[in-house]
Amino acid sequence: MVLNSIGIDPGRQWRGVWRWYSDEMLECCTSLEQVRTRGIDWDEFVCLAECHGLLPTAVRHDEASKDQFEEALCRATTEPDTHLVLSWSRKALGQTGVGHFSPVAAYHRERRMALVLDVARFKYPSYWASVDDLWYRSS
Repeated sequence: MVLNSIGIDPGRQWRGVWRWYSDEMLECCTSLEQVRTRGIDWDEFVCLAECHGLLPTAVRHDEASKDQFEEALCRATTEPDTHLVLSWSRKALGQTGVGHFSPVAAYHRERRMALVLDVARFKYPSYWASVDDLWYRSS
């Protein structure tokens, strides 16, 4: 989603004449077979971004405060060249599954809610989630 929103050319066609990224084009830090069977971890996600020409600033939960997280949400939704992809526990949002990555599209500062564009659209459409729920870390 982020690569397509930035407009980075994948260097090959997706379908027909369309040049958009799809899951099949993201093999670089691990094999697609491994991604399909076990998913990716944090370091592989960062590597994937770098493989496609992005300069990610990777911040883990224990490296920032909740206030810094909210400021990152604000920057990512107001600055045109900044994007934010979250990695969180689906359990914190009452969803099935475990760890997950999805980009944030909007942030409502007064309500402290973020609009998550879930990449598993077949399972969950886009939704608003509270900062507290997104910040939560299960032990």
